[in-house]
Amino acid sequence: MDEERARTIQELQRRFNSLHPEAPDVRLSTGTLENGNRLLEIRREFQDKVSALRVYLQEYRGRPIVEVSVWNRDSEGHWWITPRHCKIREYELLRVIEVLMKAARILDGHEQPDWE
Repeated sequence: MDEERARTIQELQRRFNSLHPEAPDVRLSTGTLENGNRLLEIRREFQDKVSALRVYLQEYRGRPIVEVSVWNRDSEGHWWITPRHCKIREYELLRVIEVLMKAARILDGHEQPDWE
């Protein structure tokens, strides 16, 4: 891993940890079954079906990214990733966070939407 890439990964980890101090220390890894470090899992249950929204910090083509994906659990308890996923590149991440925070303020009634 070259020095510039190592600094980029460390900066991404620092930014994440500063935004989420309650999360465990995050380390970027590759080659695991789930393609990175799982940062979050939100279970979704509807009738007899169970799925989960998962967020990972991972590496894609040598660059750090965040992946948001949906996983389904089969009748035997095994988890399988669905085609519904999104990879957020490092340069997109802060803008996506800003927009999600704005959506949370709108949903909480603390801010009015400014629809275009």
